[in-house]
Amino acid sequence: MTSSEQDPSITTADATVAATPDDRPSDRKKWLIMIGAFGPLALVAALLIWGTVQGGGRPGGIFVNNIGGEVSINRSKAPDFTFITFSGNSVSLSEHLGKVVFIDFWSSWCAPCQQEAPVLKAVSDAMVGEDVAFIGIDVWETRVGEGRSFARRSGWGYPSGIDQNGAITIEYGVKGLPEKFFVDQNGNLVKKFIGPITVDRLTSIINEMLANPPSQRAALLNE
Repeated sequence: MTSSEQDPSITTADATVAATPDDRPSDRKKWLIMIGAFGPLALVAALLIWGTVQGGGRPGGIFVNNIGGEVSINRSKAPDFTFITFSGNSVSLSEHLGKVVFIDFWSSWCAPCQQEAPVLKAVSDAMVGEDVAFIGIDVWETRVGEGRSFARRSGWGYPSGIDQNGAITIEYGVKGLPEKFFVDQNGNLVKKFIGPITVDRLTSIINEMLANPPSQRAALLNE
């Protein structure tokens, strides 16, 4: 048989089938990795779409915490993050280590967020000069520029900006708006509050954290 001749018992299909078993495990692994990586993002996207439909174009319903209250959480290291504020500055949680940090997740279309906007301004203004940092994270906006406009109208003097890719929101497990997290001087998550909050309640929580800072020993144990 010459080199130009081909054995009729060996076909292209046979060659393909012979190669397939070696490739299948690799393909399965790739799919499993992709599902593991994008599964949580797909779930959040699906919930957002469902909430938008239910809310008549705005993510309402399941995403709105109309009643305020503290939620029990396990004390743990607060996930660090960096975001760009509406004024174009880069802000990181870790740069506020040594201070009490108040993190508020909000959106311009959220009625309870609108309700508590004057509360956040009043308390943050009253706390100027204290070892407290306020951070606003804008999420799930339905229109470009709405968050920036809302923050400007609210008159907040603290850094606020959009969670561009949703990573901060997912990391903190935010399920509704508004949701607030309190981080102590050692960088630990110690409190979570959902729904609108009052001036008295917010002031009380922050003052309590300022008056009872975690010990240095506790900081070393959490490292």
